[in-house]
Amino acid sequence: MAQMIVTESATRSPGISYLGSNCAVCTTRRVCEAKSLLNELPDNIQMQLFQPRIIKTGKHLFHAGDELTTFYIIKSGAFKTYLYSESGDEFITGFHMPGEVLGADGLGDHKHQLTAIALDSSAVCAISIKKLESEVKRYSSNWLMKQACLGGHRENQTFFVSIRNNTSAYARIAYFLLKQSHDHKVRGYSGKEFKLDMKRNDIANYLGLTIETVSRTLHCLQEDKMINVNGRYIGINDMHGLRATAGMRSAPERLSA
Repeated sequence: MAQMIVTESATRSPGISYLGSNCAVCTTRRVCEAKSLLNELPDNIQMQLFQPRIIKTGKHLFHAGDELTTFYIIKSGAFKTYLYSESGDEFITGFHMPGEVLGADGLGDHKHQLTAIALDSSAVCAISIKKLESEVKRYSSNWLMKQACLGGHRENQTFFVSIRNNTSAYARIAYFLLKQSHDHKVRGYSGKEFKLDMKRNDIANYLGLTIETVSRTLHCLQEDKMINVNGRYIGINDMHGLRATAGMRSAPERLSA
């Protein structure tokens, strides 16, 4: 089995040493989902509105049922959102990277529908809802309305409809790796070598699979020389093959055996 060599391009610096609230020099600005809002607000308002915070690994931003008081824009690190089923089982609804907004799930009735937790040491910009609503009225921004319409479910609508119901574990994991590749690439990181922020059991939960199936499928993808796996580090060798695999409707025989 080939040993993956972890290069600098496969790692992402948490970048939490710099927490300045000056949006003009923020390294996340290019992919920030609040960019259209920033373009409408004067610099002095931005400084007042966007308050940087460090969130340690395993710490929550909010819990389902909490009152919506704050939006969070991820500056660095990663988060997952989840809810609990009626039987008390955790159900992961998404993984979130720098630039994404967390908290829009609570805009309907001003109570969070989801719980958000840091997967790694992370930094966020916290935006007070009351202050935001005040500034939106002053500057006639439609950004808040867009967040309400999106409802914090950008990625997951397409995923759950077209991918999660697919019976092929091979296809689900291939799609998941391609999504991770794309998310890293658009943020200026390597799309071919990257670290997964989430654990195997979280991936299994999100994809509706068992952890054994996830591990076995990753192993098979590596045997097929599409990827290299070294712990949480992934190297993609065959992007075209991985895309073809993501469209499979059934698993290869060795996986279904």
